Amino acid sequence: MAHGITQVHQALHGYVDGHRLLSASTSLSPRDQKTMLALSDISGTGATLAAHGYLTGYPLIESGFYALARTWPALEKSRPGCVWTHTILIEFNDLATIELLSNLNCLFNRPEDPDNFKAYSSALAFTASPPSELSIKEIEWAKPVVAALYKKPEYNIVAEGTGPEVDSAVLGIWSQQWPRLRRNFRFCTLSINNRSTESIPFDLQTTASDHFFRLKSPHVLMANSVNRDDDSLINEILEDLIKPDRLGLRTFLRRLGPDISPGGREIFLSLCEFHRVIRVTSEKESEASKVVSFLENNSVLRNSKTAKAIAARIALDHIETIDGSSFEFIWENISLIKPAAVSSNGTKLGKLAWEQSSHHLIKALSSDGAERDILRQTIQALNLTNLIDGLTKQPELLGFSVQVRPEILKESNFWRNAASWNIEQIEDILQLASAVNLQQQTIEAIMLSRRAEPNVLMTTKEYRGLLACVFKAFNTEPVLRALSQKSVVHDEDLKPWLEIATRDIAGIATFLESGSMIPKKFIYELAINTTPDSLPKSQNLDAWLTAWQNSIDEIAISQNIYIYSFFLCRALGNNTNASAELIRISFDQVHQAIAKNRISSECWYLLEPRLPSSILWFSWDRCQRLRAGVVARFIDKHLSESLFLTLTQSDDLFRQLVECAAESNRGRRYLRGITSDEDRYNFHHNRIGIIRCILN
Repeated sequence: MAHGITQVHQALHGYVDGHRLLSASTSLSPRDQKTMLALSDISGTGATLAAHGYLTGYPLIESGFYALARTWPALEKSRPGCVWTHTILIEFNDLATIELLSNLNCLFNRPEDPDNFKAYSSALAFTASPPSELSIKEIEWAKPVVAALYKKPEYNIVAEGTGPEVDSAVLGIWSQQWPRLRRNFRFCTLSINNRSTESIPFDLQTTASDHFFRLKSPHVLMANSVNRDDDSLINEILEDLIKPDRLGLRTFLRRLGPDISPGGREIFLSLCEFHRVIRVTSEKESEASKVVSFLENNSVLRNSKTAKAIAARIALDHIETIDGSSFEFIWENISLIKPAAVSSNGTKLGKLAWEQSSHHLIKALSSDGAERDILRQTIQALNLTNLIDGLTKQPELLGFSVQVRPEILKESNFWRNAASWNIEQIEDILQLASAVNLQQQTIEAIMLSRRAEPNVLMTTKEYRGLLACVFKAFNTEPVLRALSQKSVVHDEDLKPWLEIATRDIAGIATFLESGSMIPKKFIYELAINTTPDSLPKSQNLDAWLTAWQNSIDEIAISQNIYIYSFFLCRALGNNTNASAELIRISFDQVHQAIAKNRISSECWYLLEPRLPSSILWFSWDRCQRLRAGVVARFIDKHLSESLFLTLTQSDDLFRQLVECAAESNRGRRYLRGITSDEDRYNFHHNRIGIIRCILN
């Protein structure tokens, strides 16, 4: 509990042309103002107040304050029965943090100047002081009062006695209570008349013996009239008053009290008895089952989640000694136990559940709390071989096992059993793989699972079904990224994967546009499994071009020529906004391959339909057709002039391109557009000269 400074408000009432509020540091609701005005006045007529006064405590519900007031006789006033009442107003939240409420006594301040009340208009800083023990006399007075308060919670209790010792004892009793009971506890340490009303009953009033008759009513009970034949529990409560929380009772009450409704005085003794049973169990471990038995037989506590959590935790800590009923109680309330406690004993509980009641582990699959923790510990205790073998017999545990032991996804033996799983299980497992970022390792394991002995291989249909699930779970772009890693690239392994990938052209485009360093070999594999026009036109740079510009490693010359032929074919089509850029990186390579007769029939098969033909050319002059096709694309689409100037590294080949362009009026206009802006292309003055020479 907090021992630091807490701000509290205050108010002063007294007689000035009638009993009224003289000063306050905060405002209250009209109803609470009326309540405080009434309870700050003298508690009855016909008695003389002692100089030290008396205490009154009560809640102001609407304003959110607890009012603790001290009332003194105002002997300096000529009118009989006048009093000063200084009220400390503690916010309900702050009330819960003050360990010993008797410390509030130091804040009371009787007015010294009957005409100056300025000191009461600002809030007070309260600093808790170290606890002090109640005296023997105070404890003796408190014994019948405690017994009456908690044995007879339906009554308003009246006890004989007034003075500082009674004040101290009452504050001690109040301090022992949990926050909600504190907040609703009403008391007065000198009631001359009964201060209770039908709507505002006082739990405890003390008075002198000659005023007892004034407090009598059907709802009032004298403290000394309560039977105290068996006071062992009351004595434990008193021990806590003498040495607060020495045995943990006070902490226990504050933990458990708020969880029980309505949570007033009527549950106090049940809580104390429950605490005693728990304390005995801590000394005799063999009696742990008694905690559960007590709880289940107590009508006050049996529905409290906090009480169940405490009992279940104790039973779990002594699991070797509990009976069958307590074992079932643990499982029924396992979700209430803190995960750390479950974790420390989960293996033992899981083992017992497997031996005695295996249905609990199956049930744990539908739980989202402690039961899953126990199942998790059981799975964690198995080695991977045993876990994989066991999952073939208990497929219900498949998804959760992967969640607990994601490393199982990297085992090819695990995936060899996939043929026996349903689609939902496969999809769930792959989602888990994605969640723990094991897509790469999962893909490798699935690939390796195809290299197993024939008797455990999946059929081609089953394998393709598995791959379709992989693409659905991971999405095409991440799968292609994983496949593109050098450690995985094997032609035979890749083939079924890329066949599935071609069903998602948009995913392939996203992968190529990612800018990641893709091996050229993988770009080639993608190209031979698609067509130049497969990918749609992009508003950005062409996906193939992006991938190639950021590619890594080298590939065979024949594969290189195929890629460049592929790019040229795409550039001469209508599905790219980067025709000029694609032509620029591929033209020289393809032209040279054609010139040296190194181009394959597959490459020429890509290009030939998009190249112009004419009876004016020899059909076998493929280089001429290639130049004409490229020039026509630049002229027709009015592609980048600067890229045209750099299409080839060879000046001779560039001259041939210019000559081809100059054969048409449109081509000559395109060329003149270049020469008319010589300043823009001053870095290419040599090629500007070639153009001018041909045009002239």
